[in-house]
Amino acid sequence: MDLNSKPAALGHEAKNINKRAPYTYRLIPPKITSSSSIATSYFCLHCNFHELSKKYPEFRHAWDELKNRQRQQQRQQQQHHSFNASLTKSLLHHHFGISMPSLPPGRLCPPVPNRANYVCWIRQLIKEQVQECKEEAESFGATCRKNSTINHQGIDIGTGVSAIYPLLLSSELFSKSEEFCELDGCGGQEHGASEGNTWKFLATDVDPVAVASASMNVEANQLKDQIEVIQVAELTETSHSHEGTKVADGRGSKISPEFPKGPLFTAMEESKKVTMFRKPNLRGANENIPANLANYPKFDFVMTNPPFYSTLKEATDFRAGDGRSRTDMSANECVYRPDMRAFDINLGGASIEIEEDIEGVSSEGIGNNSKCKTVEEPGGDVGFVTAIMNDSQFFRHHITWYSSLVAKRSSLTLILQRLQALEGVWGNRGQVRMVEFRQGNGEDTMDDSDRKNSYNPRSRWGVAWTYERAVGRCRACRVRGGLQSFDVWISSREFQVDNSVDLTSDMIKQSFDGDLIDQKNSNTHDNIQKACKEITNRLTSYYESHAMKCVSQMRNRSSFDIDGQERKSVKSHKDSLCITATEAPLQNYIGSDSQQSDLNHNYNLPIEGHFLIDTFVECHGEPANGNMRVQVNLEMYCHTKHGQNVLDKIRGQMPGEVGRTNRRWRRILKKAPHQSAT
Repeated sequence: MDLNSKPAALGHEAKNINKRAPYTYRLIPPKITSSSSIATSYFCLHCNFHELSKKYPEFRHAWDELKNRQRQQQRQQQQHHSFNASLTKSLLHHHFGISMPSLPPGRLCPPVPNRANYVCWIRQLIKEQVQECKEEAESFGATCRKNSTINHQGIDIGTGVSAIYPLLLSSELFSKSEEFCELDGCGGQEHGASEGNTWKFLATDVDPVAVASASMNVEANQLKDQIEVIQVAELTETSHSHEGTKVADGRGSKISPEFPKGPLFTAMEESKKVTMFRKPNLRGANENIPANLANYPKFDFVMTNPPFYSTLKEATDFRAGDGRSRTDMSANECVYRPDMRAFDINLGGASIEIEEDIEGVSSEGIGNNSKCKTVEEPGGDVGFVTAIMNDSQFFRHHITWYSSLVAKRSSLTLILQRLQALEGVWGNRGQVRMVEFRQGNGEDTMDDSDRKNSYNPRSRWGVAWTYERAVGRCRACRVRGGLQSFDVWISSREFQVDNSVDLTSDMIKQSFDGDLIDQKNSNTHDNIQKACKEITNRLTSYYESHAMKCVSQMRNRSSFDIDGQERKSVKSHKDSLCITATEAPLQNYIGSDSQQSDLNHNYNLPIEGHFLIDTFVECHGEPANGNMRVQVNLEMYCHTKHGQNVLDKIRGQMPGEVGRTNRRWRRILKKAPHQSAT
């Protein structure tokens, strides 16, 4: 089969290319939510060299040559590129229906599984954010937030000779426009069904050879109306500066620091010239946006595979581990080193306090209230991502997710330190995502026991951040370690119900099996109501003693379990009695977005604050011994380190305080066994 044959319509024929499911994807959340925990993105792409060699003569020829060289123990970089290129072309065409006629030597040949893994993760980020916003709107009876709309536009910085990212994103296996349309009802209606559901991408590069090759691949797949490949100018010290550019910081203040414009700024400048990118009316939604920024298109994400090395010597030396030569690629693809000194926020990564009024920040420097300094920027992937961070300060209303591939764990650590100090993000866990990419040649039926031996140990990492305020019940902020539920055994003599607790009979009925009422006498029914009221009263008193505001309501348990997997049990979707606890300064958590937290002036926290606790109370009837078991299930969400500290303290004391089994309550009950302390 000709690898360069043009598919009739990319993605539509991909369904019938291979009967086997082309890939298996799974995003595994970290076991414990903390600042150092990382999710794992598993991607398995079935790859059988014998199948490919029968179908693609070009690959069979390159494979035979590789086996001959291995027998002769020859190492020739040019011939290695021939095999890698034929393998990439075969996999793309076999599994995704993508033709790639141009992969010239001397340029990076992308590994398909890793690139597809990154694309799946981006899709997951967008879908989760939209779903969370809609779930929050349904719970509060409010309208969807602005960030629940999908714009169906993305940017690939440094697309290379292959343009593999926009090509994979354009395939139906990944974009699945009907799936996004179901999530983004308002976006599809605003722009029309056909236009609103078609993804469009901007692909940029500084290398004219890469731009010409990428354009050829886009044309081969008949995607010129969806992918725009543009050559951007290389950054120079004299022509690129943020001086004089103003941006809204979300509260009306204008900041205009002077530091070099980065790769994102050049891409956004070019996007204004492309007519196919929609330009929403941002000024109507946010009057704080200056006029010079209101004309840029709005994108759902930006993604990049940055240069990993700081010097050319580092990029060309043989690998330290096995002595193999480095991957064949150009200097632009492998090396990034800023030529100038750049403005950066607290390179050490420690948290900084930024005053409510940032008038001290100007083109001349930083005010006394901020720990900022001017230093020489590092190169490689850390320097490249830092440059995008600086640019993102100006386009926080234009791009939802900023993301990058990262080569080393040490680089990821440095980037996360900088995100801790990035104004508007400050390392809020709902606004930052990090992931470890793991790839392998696995089957759809592969279980967890086989995964350790199947996946390639050579990992890459990904990082993403957003300026959109996270929802309180953000899945990435779900606390997964420690106490998640506990039982309280209560007898009728302990019922000391506070009538001020507003619980209706219907709310009580739904907190246990409804058939139980018909099977038991009225006395049991009364005891069940009193037990639920008593435990609810204890929980409310306990939360309020920690300066928290409580709201009692009927709501569903989270549709995702603690491991991030969707619940299958019907009972788990049943409404249960829930006490939602939030910080007292943010007690009206159904209020407007203007409410802010005073701690560290972190105004971009969720409306609920640094943390949120959903406490579900479920009664399981009256055993023969006269005691009733009331189960307390916790769903906790933590957005900052401060919130984590508060939750750790609350969880440690809660079973003893609510169950009245700790030392303090044993002393109280010993003195007055039939009375309840206030």
